[in-house]
Amino acid sequence: MRFRVFVVCAALFGAVCAQAQPCPDAQPDALTLQALLARGLCLDPQVTQQAFEVARTRGAIDEAAAAAAWQLSIDAGLSASVQQGSGGGTRSVTGSGSLTASRLLADGGLTRSRTAQRARESAAAAADLEAARQNALRDLAGAWSDAREAQATLLAATRALDTARTSDAAARARLAAGAATRVDALQAASALAQAERELVSAEVAWRRRQVVLAERLGWPADTALALRGDEAEWLPVLAHTIGDALPLLPADAHPQLLAQSERLQARRAALEAARAEEGATVNVSGSTGPNLTHGNASTLTRTYETTQRWNNQIALTWSMPLSDGGAKRSRVAQNQASVDSALAQQDALHRSLRENLWQQWTAWRGADAEVRAAQAAFEAAQANESAQRGRYQAGAGTLADWISAQSDLSSRARQAASAEQSRLRAAVGTVHALGQLNLGTKP
Repeated sequence: MRFRVFVVCAALFGAVCAQAQPCPDAQPDALTLQALLARGLCLDPQVTQQAFEVARTRGAIDEAAAAAAWQLSIDAGLSASVQQGSGGGTRSVTGSGSLTASRLLADGGLTRSRTAQRARESAAAAADLEAARQNALRDLAGAWSDAREAQATLLAATRALDTARTSDAAARARLAAGAATRVDALQAASALAQAERELVSAEVAWRRRQVVLAERLGWPADTALALRGDEAEWLPVLAHTIGDALPLLPADAHPQLLAQSERLQARRAALEAARAEEGATVNVSGSTGPNLTHGNASTLTRTYETTQRWNNQIALTWSMPLSDGGAKRSRVAQNQASVDSALAQQDALHRSLRENLWQQWTAWRGADAEVRAAQAAFEAAQANESAQRGRYQAGAGTLADWISAQSDLSSRARQAASAEQSRLRAAVGTVHALGQLNLGTKP
């Protein structure tokens, strides 16, 4: 119940923000994950659309409940009458007005069922808003992780190029001194050319990721970004959430499950409303108002008189439908089939979410182990490159061994950066599968 109250509050908060408040600002030259999430969530079209849908469905609740409230109306009219005969004629002008009040006393539960249906639909819309919000957070975090990986790859490619230039300069110097062969110099030049190509490829990939982030944040596509990595602070939070939430499966508070449950209840309420249409209705109404007439009442006189009277009326109406050609029975059957369909959808969704959760959790466990292995491999490659460089400079090793160590180090650096971001994406995906992805953005 507390989760449902929060979902409704979050929906209202989102609707108000979408209509009245500007989106949070962010600095392109020092962009953090938190700033990306706050601004990107505000600009996400699906979240905004769903927030307005929540506002629409809440208005539908009031509309449905109004059927049982007092209905007031004011009527006014003006008419003229002229009658001609052999002895003259009559002429009159009549003005009338009335105030009418009516109220539905009983309708077999139709209004109650329709109001309950609208309330359930509104709760479903609020849960859909929460699901859209979490989807947006997952996509934004994924875009951030891709950009961070591209940025780390660019950094590794830049370092590899610097190292390749150093080895190329060393090979040319040794060749000039007669301490190296031309083959060594060609190997160093080839390694340098390969490092330059890898740097160009890394720069292109980084630029593409910047464009994706800029578009999500409402900035021009050519905006230059500088990411300030703060995702490390979220990994312990995500890991803690995963560790705490898994024993609670299946989580009925998952926003998608909650939305489907509310839609099921809405369809059941619609079924009750369809059945209630077959019952009797009782209405009470009353009206009061003046009636003024000005004219000559007889053809024998031309004297005009004004008469006034009050019309007061009260009525109690009972109505029972007898036959409509089977239309109501058909609506009941349709709504019953809709309820059965919603039950099947709920079961299928529950199984699908559970399967997705365990797939994400497995990916998270694998990614976590991969980070440790990639980091160990990177440290080993770093030590090997340092050793091979020292051996070559001391004349005890070959340039081919040093270039091979450089290539391995560059590859291990890219793999370590990729593993770090894969772990973040896997953690985000697992918490999203749990239906608890917040990343500090809850209103």
